[in-house]
Amino acid sequence: MRQDRPVVVGVDFLATGDEAIAHALRRGSEDERAVLHFVHALSPSDLSDEFGEAEFDDDEDLVTFARGLVQRRVESVSKARGLAMDLARATMHAQIGKPVLTLLALCERLDAELLIVGTRARRGLDRLVLGSVAEALVRQAPCPVLVVRPSATRKTRTQPA
Repeated sequence: MRQDRPVVVGVDFLATGDEAIAHALRRGSEDERAVLHFVHALSPSDLSDEFGEAEFDDDEDLVTFARGLVQRRVESVSKARGLAMDLARATMHAQIGKPVLTLLALCERLDAELLIVGTRARRGLDRLVLGSVAEALVRQAPCPVLVVRPSATRKTRTQPA
């Protein structure tokens, strides 16, 4: 019987990624067998803008730098939301590649039990023109996908009187 429960978490350094991080941290604190894999895909077309004017000797330096940013983001979300989890059960990943392909490959390699990603909840023409990473992942992932919306877009439920 399998001991660990790999959970892959997409990190995009936006509120959408923070919601995915927070949800994963809650899951990790509730399930001691959960092993969280936080991953950021460095899009080849965006590398010049992704980290401003930072200079890197090679791609490995860039990936190492990005992995450190992922770690700091996870720690920041954990602290800001009061979510305690043993981060020894977490691995930070950064890879140059398209987000959908990067996340799918990691899910396959780890035999992930779950993939958690955020969404911007675009509607109408924006969604049709820009496409949706979350939608592509839901269609193609080898495991269940949890798509988390930003908390600002969630409707609050009213309690019955």
